Amino acid sequence: MSDYFRPATSPKALKQHRCVFCYYPIEIGEIYKRQTGFYEGKAFTNKFHDECFDVLCDEGEGEFMPGSADPPERLLQKVPA
Repeated sequence: MSDYFRPATSPKALKQHRCVFCYYPIEIGEIYKRQTGFYEGKAFTNKFHDECFDVLCDEGEGEFMPGSADPPERLLQKVPA
């Protein structure tokens, strides 16, 4: 069975999500990348920070291990309130 990936969309988060690439939260109101399709015959929906999606696309393969990436630098610089 062939794999199929729909073009990514850029919705605004109406609730908190978790980036499948770095596992850091996607906060409410943040624009993120959402991609759906079929992989190895199973439907999927992935949500990414914009930066994580760009890194994944720049690597060229498109395959990844969930949670394998470092989070975007902007998230590491946040100071807890």
